[in-house]
Amino acid sequence: MSAFIPLSLAKRRSGRLHAPDHTHLAFAQNHAMTDAIDRFVLSLEREAPPPVATPMLRAVWHGLRGDWDAAHELAQEQDDAEGAWVHAWLHRIEGDLGNADYWYRRANRPPCRGDTRDEGLDIARALRRST
Repeated sequence: MSAFIPLSLAKRRSGRLHAPDHTHLAFAQNHAMTDAIDRFVLSLEREAPPPVATPMLRAVWHGLRGDWDAAHELAQEQDDAEGAWVHAWLHRIEGDLGNADYWYRRANRPPCRGDTRDEGLDIARALRRST
């Protein structure tokens, strides 16, 4: 089965188009992901989250903007690993590490102790990949 290769990614050799190697595909995928995250970060300056954002991506958006209550309300509504991860992150922001650790266990993730903004962006990247 052949994969679709956009013409913009194909290489021209001796007058014929050749598919790029996996390095180029990985670069293109990472570049696209960076563009998506860049757009997400830029949206933090707007009044509302991106209209196509999932509920958990909206929760992260609110959390990164400092609207903990709106973010927490959204996280509480989703009873799965994504919701638990966002919930854990929010309780870290709040400073309630015991509660955060509980939610990390529910999310099947190790507790994070790094910068909360960095973790929020990591969560956003993961959520973008899963959509």
